[in-house]
Amino acid sequence: WYQRRVRAEKSENRLVARWRLADDNGDGRLSLGEFGVFYAPDEPHHKKMHGLLVDEYIEDRDKNGDYILSFNEWAGPIVGDEDLGTGKIWEMEMKARFKDADENKDGELHHPEVEHFLFPLEEDRDADEEALHILAEVDDDGDGLVSHQEMMKHLRIFVGSQVLQHGKLFHATDEL
Repeated sequence: WYQRRVRAEKSENRLVARWRLADDNGDGRLSLGEFGVFYAPDEPHHKKMHGLLVDEYIEDRDKNGDYILSFNEWAGPIVGDEDLGTGKIWEMEMKARFKDADENKDGELHHPEVEHFLFPLEEDRDADEEALHILAEVDDDGDGLVSHQEMMKHLRIFVGSQVLQHGKLFHATDEL
């Protein structure tokens, strides 16, 4: 029970931080464009959110609090995942990916290296349609904006959406 509550608070705090960063004009309400940034922060064209996502990624894995990822910290949640596979071949592939991500070859991943790893240059993907769908569900007053109160009222939609699943998606795909 306690761990679930801590995870819920952490998720809520992350949502609030993303909300504030997406709210360009600071009015406490998200326009469609701002909501798209909030809802799909990992989109290549939402670069201002990438630093925050990298912070979250590192925070989720950094076991010793140095804000730097060793191979074991980086690959630990991945190598031990039965759904993704285990064994020597998998571990060798993970080591090769880590070595590629380690740009300065010091055996550790620092913030810029993690950012380059998570957000390589690629074609922009369009998240506007998905944002429109969610906006329609949570915009209770129909003003085309999402207020903080509306977000909190519909927190289950946000918590269950891809907006909080980016870390799992990163290590569950071939984008590693």
